[in-house]
Amino acid sequence: MSQASIFTFIVYPSAELGIFLCQVMVFTSLAEEISPSDQRSLHKATWARLGDVRATHRASR
Repeated sequence: MSQASIFTFIVYPSAELGIFLCQVMVFTSLAEEISPSDQRSLHKATWARLGDVRATHRASR
């Protein structure tokens, strides 16, 4: 496990949110190799998923 993912899990106790943020870091590192139209779709999907994770996190409190 990389240092960045360990930090994510410490800062965000919700495992689902931590995993999601790790995925965002990976997508961000790959973004330079993706075409602009695919970047826009990935960006929209990422923000939609973040909204789902936030709603799940709030409901679990």
